Amino acid sequence: MKRSWLLPVGILAAVAVFVCAACGLGVLAVSVMTPLARPTASDVSTATPVLVVRPTATSVTAVVDLFALPTGTPFPQSRGITDISPTLTPVASTPTVTPVPPATDTPTPVPTNTPAPTVPPTLTPTVPPPTATPVPAVEARVAQVIDGDTLEVVLGGRRVRVRLIGVDAPEINDPPMCFGSEATAKARELVNLANGRVLLEKDVSETDRFGRLLRYVWLEHPDGRRMLNEELVRWGYAQAGTYPPDVKYQELFIAAEREARAENRGLWGACGGFGVPLPTPTRAFAPVVPTRPPAGGLRYDPFGPDRDCSDFETQAEAQQFFLAAGGPQRDPHRLDADHDGVACESLP
Repeated sequence: MKRSWLLPVGILAAVAVFVCAACGLGVLAVSVMTPLARPTASDVSTATPVLVVRPTATSVTAVVDLFALPTGTPFPQSRGITDISPTLTPVASTPTVTPVPPATDTPTPVPTNTPAPTVPPTLTPTVPPPTATPVPAVEARVAQVIDGDTLEVVLGGRRVRVRLIGVDAPEINDPPMCFGSEATAKARELVNLANGRVLLEKDVSETDRFGRLLRYVWLEHPDGRRMLNEELVRWGYAQAGTYPPDVKYQELFIAAEREARAENRGLWGACGGFGVPLPTPTRAFAPVVPTRPPAGGLRYDPFGPDRDCSDFETQAEAQQFFLAAGGPQRDPHRLDADHDGVACESLP
């Protein structure tokens, strides 16, 4: 075949072109990957020259003529191809100075201590103590303390009875109970400290089955306002009693009674419990004095039961009895009213 030598030469040329392309890409990659730095004056003065390959027209013509030679033709020296090496012309590279903007002193943001919003704590509403101002309340004047849990007041120009709600005091009659008199005296004392002025607070019911007003009774004392119902229970002069629907302060009364029991106050210490009846007093009888038989014919014993002038028929009989009983020195029967030694002068 003609020009069979062209195939290997073409392959070599292609390889050469590939190698040159690869070298160019490598140089480009290195230049891209190398970080830019701001050159100084010393770097510019000491820059190393870079050789740039500039192929000449002669070398290009020689390469083209190689592909036109017939197969088996020796390398032609007579065609004036003396050197196909590229001419390496030293070129001093001028470094590219990339302008860098001047550094500005950017202030570092200082965190501000912005106080977090304060969430007010949730406050549990406090239930006011029962000794707070009662509402509504009607003013009245106490006319009489009947017993530990009943008052008689002047209200609206008329006298009415008021039964304290939620408490029971010992009775003073029918039958009398232990600490009944003491409870009545304590209620009177507390009312007097308020100068007889009371405030009446209604719950639900207006009256009880006896027609008495049902009320909580408030007192204005020098040291503050207090409830008569509670005070009697707290100091052991009454017990708590629950009577629905009037139970507004019932928990307060129950707690007060529990405290009085624990401390053995009032009737809890003196009586041992509520409702203990007082012992029935027994009548005192005069001792029986044995009688002696009448002396000197007297109808009555001078040392026996008491006698009056009406017990005798005559003054003489009374005088005899008077002398037998001891005469004017003793006169136990008081028959000589004017102390003149003559008994029952009014008798015949």
